[in-house]
Amino acid sequence: MADLWDDPNLTFSKVVLNWLLRRDSRILTTGFNRSLIAAMELQVDKEELASLLSGMRIIPDAYLIDHKRKTVFLFEVEDTNPITPNKLRKLSEIWFRLDSLGWEMRVFLIDRYMHHWSVLPLSKVWHALEYEDGSKRDQADSTAGKETDWEDIYQSLKRSHVLGDDGWI
Repeated sequence: MADLWDDPNLTFSKVVLNWLLRRDSRILTTGFNRSLIAAMELQVDKEELASLLSGMRIIPDAYLIDHKRKTVFLFEVEDTNPITPNKLRKLSEIWFRLDSLGWEMRVFLIDRYMHHWSVLPLSKVWHALEYEDGSKRDQADSTAGKETDWEDIYQSLKRSHVLGDDGWI
């Protein structure tokens, strides 16, 4: 990435992306669809994924495809372009397809200051979209109909920040 000190169009997103690229040289910022299709081993999986991605313009801020783990990591910086409902729908479709091919997809949502990192729960998003009226709610869901202790969840999330040696995630 270019020197950010002199960038007249400096954004928080550029700062976060620069930090990510310096942290792990495997991270990419362009060519997501093409790289994802190329990562599949079987031709039938490549064709199935290509069919799904055709017409879908998915541009994550950054991504990493870990072939050994069969996992795709997406990094979305919530700064100038927050995830739209349409992108959320597309990401959940890609998650579902990858899951059926034995792959995982993890989406990190990063705030503009790199302070708050969260994980987009794509399986929950996909199921919420699939059964939006609740008529086909999974009967195995033990939380159905129970009250949720949101304060407990908030405190748990607050404690879950894992800091690296340099004080950042």
